[in-house]
Amino acid sequence: MKKVLFSGASVIRMEEKKCFTEKLDLLTNGDYIEKLAPTGKIKSSEYDEEINCKDFFISPGLIDAHNHLGLEPGDEYAQMQEKDAMIALRAAKNAGVDLLSGVTSMRTLGEKNYIDLEYKRAFAEGMLLGPKITVSGPALVATGGVGWYMHQEVDGTEEIRKAVRQRLKAGVDTIKVMVTGGISDRDTDPTRCYFSQEELNVLVDEAHEAGKPTSAHIYGGVGCYRAIEAGIDAIEHGFLFTDDMLEKMAEKMITLVITPSILSSNPSEGPEWRRLRLAAIQKRYLQVLHKAKELKITMAIGSDCNHSPYFFNNLLCELKNYGMKPEDILISATLNGAKVSGLGDTGQIVPGKKADLIVLKANPLEKIEALREVALVVKEGKVISRRA
Repeated sequence: MKKVLFSGASVIRMEEKKCFTEKLDLLTNGDYIEKLAPTGKIKSSEYDEEINCKDFFISPGLIDAHNHLGLEPGDEYAQMQEKDAMIALRAAKNAGVDLLSGVTSMRTLGEKNYIDLEYKRAFAEGMLLGPKITVSGPALVATGGVGWYMHQEVDGTEEIRKAVRQRLKAGVDTIKVMVTGGISDRDTDPTRCYFSQEELNVLVDEAHEAGKPTSAHIYGGVGCYRAIEAGIDAIEHGFLFTDDMLEKMAEKMITLVITPSILSSNPSEGPEWRRLRLAAIQKRYLQVLHKAKELKITMAIGSDCNHSPYFFNNLLCELKNYGMKPEDILISATLNGAKVSGLGDTGQIVPGKKADLIVLKANPLEKIEALREVALVVKEGKVISRRA
């Protein structure tokens, strides 16, 4: 396997709650990190190629912990009426854009007809350009619930049990359930819980029996308490959570995957029902983010259907305006993203981990905007994009 030396870099190291830089040489061996050593200490006989990274910073590759490659902003229902082939082509296009921006891993949480399993394979085999992917297949949704047109409608414990088993048979990485309504569907209520306690208990039990994690789309309301009681592993969005809900999440050490792009959405656009929902969410979500940080809830970050160049990078930069420090942002977008995605082999720069890296022109721990200037993208030891 080819060995590549990234020499003279300031390498961003991270532990649970802190980041720091070290001047190091980084040696990759095929798809993994073999060695870190003080600059100049790795002999030329130990590597096949050298990439001079003097005056550059090396960070773990970014991990988008909540996305849907087959969706883009706009009319989701209309997009899902297209043929599966068109949805898959859109997903392939978006995956390439995201990877070239520095997103080396992604947790996708709901695609129509299991197309996510197919593009996951295509990316892994090198057929198409894309991040390392974890998938859920179509989410489970109550009849008429949010996103029913792309997910699987289920009612009652036995339908849920069978649907979970179908996903396990298909080979998904996580089980996703749409507990409440959302902002994209007029006919659902963002704070109404569409599943009983018994239904959620069965879903979590079936998944955990098979060793698979669970994830719940929840905006607010009693659904949060039911999901926590059921033993859910991660909650997506949490836009309208109360302090009490967040405190219970903290007690159970449940990960909150935030999707903060909603804070920059224009509240004057769209139909009145959407404007009202968006205004309520934007008013509360900043308080949710501050409280979650105060409670030390583990947070990961997702861009949720957005795929323009550097979108995820720009989203991370905006979090500074919402009270997050650069090191907290970077940990959430790498180490925490890896954990919630079940990707134990990435998210940190340590020997033995996958060589998923981005090379930056400046230090993001001092100025998070450095994430907007990616000089190199390295996925599993291969240089995907070089801009310097």
